[in-house]
Amino acid sequence: MEFYPEMFLSKWHLIVIFFTVIAFVSLLIGKYPKKVVVKSTFLAFIVFYIMATIPIAAITYDSEKREEYITAGLNDVYEHNKGLDNDHLVVFVGGFEDDDGDLTVKVFIKNFHQEKSFDGIVRVAILDENREVITEETYTDVSLKAGEQKEIDPYLTDDSFEQFQYIFEQK
Repeated sequence: MEFYPEMFLSKWHLIVIFFTVIAFVSLLIGKYPKKVVVKSTFLAFIVFYIMATIPIAAITYDSEKREEYITAGLNDVYEHNKGLDNDHLVVFVGGFEDDDGDLTVKVFIKNFHQEKSFDGIVRVAILDENREVITEETYTDVSLKAGEQKEIDPYLTDDSFEQFQYIFEQK
């Protein structure tokens, strides 16, 4: 398992401070001795931190892994298409299964060119293992700045897919 800084220190960890302050104030109101207040506040901080970090780490890990998968997919398509027309304009279609077993298909686009932007139409066809079209979508008014990456369409489906094809049409 890889670790990311956001797992251990994020804006969501502010809740740990909030609950620690509540514990500290409660101990002061209860007129406990200073030694007990310091020790109990420290232990409360540790317990709250662990309780908050476990779900935050799980969510962050999943999010980071998904982002790495998307970036790797876009880079693979870019490398595969080098030398073709519009090789700097890339589509990647990824399938993501949630806890209920539902498959969400997400369409990502990226402009690998460092200077040219893109304004136009993107056509994406998603194919099954027999190379038959499952779904075909046309995205109009797509705009990508140089180096920009976007998610343009998430949708739920029952169909698994094997491949995808795409065409960029400049306006």
